[in-house]
Amino acid sequence: MRVKMRRLSERVLFTGIMAVALPFSGSLGGTGFAMAQEPAERTLSERAKEYWDKFVAQMESAAKSAGDEYGKLKSEALKETGPAREKMAEQMEALGKKWSAAREKLTASIESRMKKVGEEMKTLEEKAATATGPAREKLVAEMEKLKHESHVAREKISAALSSGMKATTEEFSYLKEHAASATAETRAKLAPKMEHLKAEWTKSRERLSTYLEADLKQTKDEMEKLGEATSEAATKTKDKLKEKYEQTRTRIDDLKKEKAPESDQ
Repeated sequence: MRVKMRRLSERVLFTGIMAVALPFSGSLGGTGFAMAQEPAERTLSERAKEYWDKFVAQMESAAKSAGDEYGKLKSEALKETGPAREKMAEQMEALGKKWSAAREKLTASIESRMKKVGEEMKTLEEKAATATGPAREKLVAEMEKLKHESHVAREKISAALSSGMKATTEEFSYLKEHAASATAETRAKLAPKMEHLKAEWTKSRERLSTYLEADLKQTKDEMEKLGEATSEAATKTKDKLKEKYEQTRTRIDDLKKEKAPESDQ
C-alpha cells in the first residue's frame, strides 16, 4: 500500500512539472516528453533534473540557432542598398522577433526550474528540521544536491540575460545603421522597434542586476555561516566563496557601467 501511495504521489508531482513545462515545449518537437517512459525506480527529483537539463539545452540551442541565422542575414543585408536592402530589412525584422522569442522562452524555462528547485529545498528544510539520524543525513545530502542545481540555474539565467543584452544591442545597431541611409518613412517605421529594443535591454539589465545582487547576498550569508571554522574543508569552501563573492561584485560593478543602446534620431 505504501509503495502504491508513493508512486501515486510521484505521478501527481510529475504531472505538475509537465504542466509547467508544457507552455515552452512547442518548439522542441515533443522530444522532451520521452522522460515519461523512464524506469519508475528513478526518483522524481532525478528524473525532473535530467528532463530539465535536456529541455534547457534544447532551448539554448534554439536561441543560438536563431541568433546565428540573424547574424548571417545581417552580414548579407549590410552589403545591399536601396530596394534590396529594404526587402531584406523585412526579413531581418521577422528573424529578430524569432530570436527574441527564443531568448524569452529560454529565460522563462530556467526561471521556472529555479522556482521549482526553491520549493523543493524549502520542503526538505522543513523535514530536516524535525528529522534525526540517518533520515536527517539523507535530507541534508539531498539539499546539497538541490543547492548545487540552484547555483547552476542561477549561472544559466545570468548567462541568458547577458546574452539577451548583447543580442538586443546587435539588433539595435543594425537598425540604426539601416536607418541612417533609409527614407524618412522607413525611419519612422523603425523608431518604435528601436524603442522596444532599448526597453528590452533595460529590462534584461534590471533582471540580471536583481539576480546578481541575490547571488552576492547568498554568498555572503554562506561565508558568515562558516564563521571561524578552520578545518581544511571549511578553509577551501571559504576560499571558493570569497572568490565567487569578488567575481559577482565585479560583474555588478561592470553591469552598472553599461549603457543602453542609443540612436542618433
